[in-house]
Amino acid sequence: MKARRTKASAARPRAPSSPSGRDAQAAARREQLLSAALALFGERGYAGTSTRSIAEAAGVAEGLVYHYFPTKEALLLELGARHHTFAGRVLVALEGAGERTARELLQSIAEGLTLVSSEELSFLGFMLAESQVNERLRSMVREATANVLEAFVALLERRVTGP
Repeated sequence: MKARRTKASAARPRAPSSPSGRDAQAAARREQLLSAALALFGERGYAGTSTRSIAEAAGVAEGLVYHYFPTKEALLLELGARHHTFAGRVLVALEGAGERTARELLQSIAEGLTLVSSEELSFLGFMLAESQVNERLRSMVREATANVLEAFVALLERRVTGP
């Protein structure tokens, strides 16, 4: 039996939906889709992964993928933007180099390689391969590489010219 709204119940204010709760749920769903895409792209490659398979892996309808990401490429580019973690580690090491010797700095960077997870290494390999055929992704990889190179150059210039 369907409940009828009375004048009294219609006059009572409804509790407002919590935008922060809704935002948190949307952010969690977005992360769920990115995680599924990351795993599938690493396993099957970009061309071998469909939005339907991403949705299935995330346990959602395919339309929800398009609600959060306009295209499969948008998913790929978001992952590319987030997963420059090794480049980020190198930049942090360079910016915090202080008075460490070149040997100490390079050793620190090499040790950073050992902190890279197997998932990250797999994704990095995938990204480098995919960047050969995806121009937008290639430009992201080039930009990350240029940022690391510029940080090295800045450090060397500071060392050569002094403070």
